[in-house]
Amino acid sequence: MNTNELIEHVTNDLIAATENGADTWQMPWHTIATNAQPRSVDERPYRGLNAVLLALAAAANGWRSGTWATYNAWKRHGAQVRRGERATHVLLWKPARPATVRDDATTEPGSDTSTEPRGQLVSRAFAVFAAEQVEGADSTLTDRDQPRDTPERIAAADTYFAKIGADVITGGNRAC
Repeated sequence: MNTNELIEHVTNDLIAATENGADTWQMPWHTIATNAQPRSVDERPYRGLNAVLLALAAAANGWRSGTWATYNAWKRHGAQVRRGERATHVLLWKPARPATVRDDATTEPGSDTSTEPRGQLVSRAFAVFAAEQVEGADSTLTDRDQPRDTPERIAAADTYFAKIGADVITGGNRAC
């Protein structure tokens, strides 16, 4: 799947969900939070749209580990993706080395026709699998089912919010 196909697929899924209505909708942040921030088997967190896509895929399938990797990454860790499992696609954005453009020698630096190279990003779609789709993943996973509301975590959060001067309001029915 290429980048454009993945973006089109995500867009179509969102449109279909919107058109089907929201009569059974539940606050997704509760399920997403229990699945932890998605991260690779090498402990790198997924960010941006990938974090959302993987958290939603995990919530939809009831997967709790939050650990993902490509087929080859699981293999490198001594695990094997089970036959018939379907991958979830993510995007990897990388800076591309821009080519220097030759223009008129009288062009001012910083102008639209400058010879300074412009930064670009290129994207590539990757297929990843959750730990729950893999045989032998248990040996590579840490315990992700730690209680989220331990006194230590609450105290650390309170300290952080006090330092930044945030007004913390508990309650309500929406994430803010």
